[in-house]
Amino acid sequence: MAFTKKISAAAVATAALLGAGLAGAAPASAAGPTGCSSWSDSAGVKGYADCTGGAGSVRVVVTCINYRGISSTHSGSWVTATSSAASVYSCGGETAWVQSTTYQTSISIG
Repeated sequence: MAFTKKISAAAVATAALLGAGLAGAAPASAAGPTGCSSWSDSAGVKGYADCTGGAGSVRVVVTCINYRGISSTHSGSWVTATSSAASVYSCGGETAWVQSTTYQTSISIG
């Protein structure tokens, strides 16, 4: 039975470096999402993330800041890396705005 693990991009890169000489070349499907980016809209209300290729999923991670200067971090929904959809999170815009965006990726193993 197959199972899914959520793995950060840093963990995938570290595992690839450590196992490069031990296991030979990994299949292309284990490469994970590629060409990923994150951004906010021009109003500074919503954060987005998507990828242009690879296998797996991506989601946006948005740090919002409110009118009092207090920051909080939130995640959007997971979307397939090669879909035309982007992961989205809205800070609201009435009392909080996007301070920064980044993304997380995941791959399926097994």
